[in-house]
Amino acid sequence: MLDSELHSFLNYIQFEKQYSIHTVNAYQSDLDDFFLFIRNMNIASLDEISTAIIRSWMVELVERGLTNRSIHRKMGSLRSFFKFLYRKGRIVEKVMDGIVLPKVRRRLPEYVELTAIDKLLDPTAYGKDYTGIRDFFIIHLLYYTGIRRAELIQLGANSFDSNLGILKVLGKGGKERWIPIGNATWKMYKKYSEIRKREFPTLSIEEVFWLTDRGRRIYPKLIYGIVTKHLQRAGHFGKGSPHVLRHTFATHLSNEGADLNAIKDLLGHTGLSATQIYTHNSIKRLQEVYEKAHPKAE
Repeated sequence: MLDSELHSFLNYIQFEKQYSIHTVNAYQSDLDDFFLFIRNMNIASLDEISTAIIRSWMVELVERGLTNRSIHRKMGSLRSFFKFLYRKGRIVEKVMDGIVLPKVRRRLPEYVELTAIDKLLDPTAYGKDYTGIRDFFIIHLLYYTGIRRAELIQLGANSFDSNLGILKVLGKGGKERWIPIGNATWKMYKKYSEIRKREFPTLSIEEVFWLTDRGRRIYPKLIYGIVTKHLQRAGHFGKGSPHVLRHTFATHLSNEGADLNAIKDLLGHTGLSATQIYTHNSIKRLQEVYEKAHPKAE
């Protein structure tokens, strides 16, 4: 019965909520962990799962040395699962309501300083062949638009609308958003399109926009490697993931006074709570300026 309910839930988040396969796998891993725990307690049905049982699992997670952040994630997965079961009428009690989670200190997002961005966006640091132009365009788009890696991979030639001057992005949950793009991005788009058609004339750019140097569909690990390589070259030795460029995009906009609601819309966040973290970097920057410039600052 438990396996059947888990299968229904995973189908729901994958096909109805349209979560990415990476997110679905993360949910399954967390819930498999919980199911193993309750099976070891000889619990075989949903009716036997209580708030006390869930608290016991949380205690075990602490004893296993998981961080508070990891515990929050696992409990979030479990909460979503029980919410799904409650809405479907498969349980009658909200067993997660009595769960108090350990406090998690919110980490400030890591971002790239402008000096490193200048080096990162130096076109002479990339080759003039297909791979060099492709890599530069990937870096350019991640920083200039703040899109996610998965959103970048899904781009097609029809994502670039020259009439409206926008990039159409398919975000989480299948939600489309529009991001304005300027002349620099249009020039890069044309340059990439030309060399891509010249290098792979038999492969339709409308069907697959990004290709490896061997003409295959680009994959997430390759993009990660491209970003890491060039961030290190530019002098950024912190995290080198594509998401760091997304954080950098939002942080630089916030530092320059962009409206928080506008940043939220550009990033594709559903609410302001996820976007507000970028104001912390702006406040920190203001504090540094104040301490350096104010004659009586201590």
